[in-house]
Amino acid sequence: MKIRKISVGLVALSLSIAFISCKNEGKVETEILDKVVADTIPIAKETTAVQSLSSKEIELLLPTQYREVSTGYPTNFTDKVWYEVYRDTVSESIKISKANLKVSYGLDECVGENVMIISSENEYARLFFTEFEGMTKKPVTFLSEKLLIPEHRLSFKFKGKDYVFSATGTVYDDQREVVPSEDVKKLEGEDVYVSEIRNYKLMFSTSDGISYQLAYEEHLEGTVPEVVWVGDMNGDDLPDMVLDLSNFYEEKHLYLFLSDAEDKSKPLKRIADFDVVNDC
Repeated sequence: MKIRKISVGLVALSLSIAFISCKNEGKVETEILDKVVADTIPIAKETTAVQSLSSKEIELLLPTQYREVSTGYPTNFTDKVWYEVYRDTVSESIKISKANLKVSYGLDECVGENVMIISSENEYARLFFTEFEGMTKKPVTFLSEKLLIPEHRLSFKFKGKDYVFSATGTVYDDQREVVPSEDVKKLEGEDVYVSEIRNYKLMFSTSDGISYQLAYEEHLEGTVPEVVWVGDMNGDDLPDMVLDLSNFYEEKHLYLFLSDAEDKSKPLKRIADFDVVNDC
């Protein structure tokens, strides 16, 4: 995908805010699914599908190009207050701050379309979102940039509670042959590549015995889902999260989940998601 940039334009929204890292609260462990550990989560009493909650009216944007015809340019966003989830190059950790958006224009030579490119002063921005009611000015983070590989589980502690992501699915190699489960369990690191995953299912469990199905994808090609950020964004001492659940290597599809402390049976809500495909 070749992009010829034409001009650089609008700069909007300044002022950084402090970000507090929760170093003592968060303990993160990555394990294969059948490994027994001391803080094993009890079997969930029920499985609850995550519901969406539109009342927050949160808008999302991705730091990428938007094709004028096939995607459409985002509109009416320059007068809004935006925040960003980004990787800080000094601390090498994911942070949240007010965004300084930049807009430029170019040509995607792969498809011959004009494009609008939305970016930030932070080179490694992952997601932009609008301010919402109840948002804390000092978000806390306790997990970031971890792959959600099938046959693995990712656990962490926060405020005395245990939380676990567990993923399942059938992994295929470049020859469309099934990768044995034992080989999948050996996959680790930040640069894991898999050719294809079928029937991918992601669960999120708590030590209270509640389990949420966060995602189900019938087919993933050339991509592995990822925890972009987990922390407390609304100050209720419950996890909120940003997940990359793209199902194609030339796609970016990010989801924002927020906790709802008033809903004891279904405290995790999918608030918004944003999907951009730039295939050639």
